[in-house]
Amino acid sequence: MAVIEDRDLGWKRIKRQMKMLDKSHTKVGLPKKAKPKSGHASDMSELVIVGAVHEFGAPKVHVPKRSWLRTGSDEAIPTLNRLIQKEYAEVLAGRSTVRRSLDVLGVFMVGRIKRKIRAIKFPPLRPSTLRKKTKGGKVGNNPLIDTGQFIQSIAHQKVIKKK
Repeated sequence: MAVIEDRDLGWKRIKRQMKMLDKSHTKVGLPKKAKPKSGHASDMSELVIVGAVHEFGAPKVHVPKRSWLRTGSDEAIPTLNRLIQKEYAEVLAGRSTVRRSLDVLGVFMVGRIKRKIRAIKFPPLRPSTLRKKTKGGKVGNNPLIDTGQFIQSIAHQKVIKKK
């Protein structure tokens, strides 16, 4: 009588990873739980307000809309979709894990968002704002970069759902 041996060559791991991948994602922006580079906990909420004001504008206080998150994300979609497909295939082939692939996607998007922030030049700063900015020893006319704290705080967070 022949003995039949059933060996799992990775199918259970692949199923587990695929289920986890389908329910997980990466958030990019100014994460709620992050600490700003300065170390002051209250600074993070201030940075979120600064980010929202620039993203959507604040006409009552004469701050024009300078979308950095939505446009930065939208501009990355074609490349991001290709990267998602590549990472999905890597997980399926067992050459990557969900955690690693979400990190790859998060790091990519953080880089694209930061690139967008550095590229924003319009609408230009008002002359009075530019004078204040250069008076403090800061240089540059990028509306979203003053001390560098905002751009340095852009990060990604993995959200992993196992069930």
